[in-house]
Amino acid sequence: MKIAILTGGFPSPDNPAKSIFNLRAVKGLQNYASVCVYHYRFWKPGRSFIHRYTYERVNIVAVSLPIIPSGSPFVNAFFDKVWMWFSKILLKEELKNYDIFYSIGLSSAPLVAYLAKKCQKKHISQTIGSDLLVYLPKKEKYFGLWKWTQNTNEVLCNSLSLQKVLKQKYPKMKSRVAYRGTDLSKFSSTRKEKIHEKINMLFLGGFSNRSGSNMGSNLKGGETLKEVIQLLDEHENLDVVFRIGGPESTSSSFYSWREKLKYPERAELLGTLKPDEIPGLMQKSDVVLIPSLSEGLPNVGVEAITSGCLLVGSNVGGIPEIITNNVSGLILEAGNVQQWKTTLEDVILNFDKYQFMIELSIARSKEEFNANNYPKKLYEMFQENLI
Repeated sequence: MKIAILTGGFPSPDNPAKSIFNLRAVKGLQNYASVCVYHYRFWKPGRSFIHRYTYERVNIVAVSLPIIPSGSPFVNAFFDKVWMWFSKILLKEELKNYDIFYSIGLSSAPLVAYLAKKCQKKHISQTIGSDLLVYLPKKEKYFGLWKWTQNTNEVLCNSLSLQKVLKQKYPKMKSRVAYRGTDLSKFSSTRKEKIHEKINMLFLGGFSNRSGSNMGSNLKGGETLKEVIQLLDEHENLDVVFRIGGPESTSSSFYSWREKLKYPERAELLGTLKPDEIPGLMQKSDVVLIPSLSEGLPNVGVEAITSGCLLVGSNVGGIPEIITNNVSGLILEAGNVQQWKTTLEDVILNFDKYQFMIELSIARSKEEFNANNYPKKLYEMFQENLI
């Protein structure tokens, strides 16, 4: 079987941290089929339209096409049509050599569905969260992009919650769920005896301004967490360090915010981390926080329970599929600053009483979230759709 994977989310030599889970899935899928990744990128001076290379033993075709960055769904839809035209001219003949197309992210589904129709191929798409919840619904009403549903055979969802949303929006679309999981060999659940007094809490969502989501820099709950930290700053007897990472977490404005705290040493700013830094950081953490306002099924949550951390997350997306509230972790109302403050305060002061939740979440990670199972599930889905 020959599979063409078309996506805007994939690591590259100049951005090795981007969408690392897609690289992991592709490398696993190569055990079952011949795979080539068509990595769509914005064109800029110095980039050729087509660049072929190998990255970590994966064949890549980098496709760089023009675009004017915009928060307007109309403009984004227009450039989808432009990219369809360019892709047909540049790639149609070689894409005919593949058996099936796979688009990662529904934002790219209209483009890939169009190419699948032109090449008379089957098309499978994958939804990861914000693509289905935010971006695609806003642009698909323009230029006939809604027709992607007519040229898509099935959609893979990474959580039951996403599948439910998909069925509500597109009731006739065939779908299934497969958890991407995590690499159990990289994230160890062996917990060392706690010899430090401070509780180490980790947040990796960052503060990117997601204008298209109407949630600004709080999409991942970072602004909520800042308010919580400010409230906890009034409590002098808290032995805690909040390690804060992700996009914009080391901006000048964030440093200014930290310096205004009574206890600025409680907030450690990490910046954007490389993938190989995450396992070690998890091992040094006691609690992982996901206060998101919107989510698919966050990888960091799976990595947290695999690493033996207590996961505290909001009641959105697939987070409740990773842990069960008050059983294997804590689920709180998204954006409820007072509830988050009260809960985290208790975790800090009485961490030992939450140990049983950690043990239960470790067991669940081994049963449900082993990344080695994911490529086989992908291959089986492709086989079924080619019959």
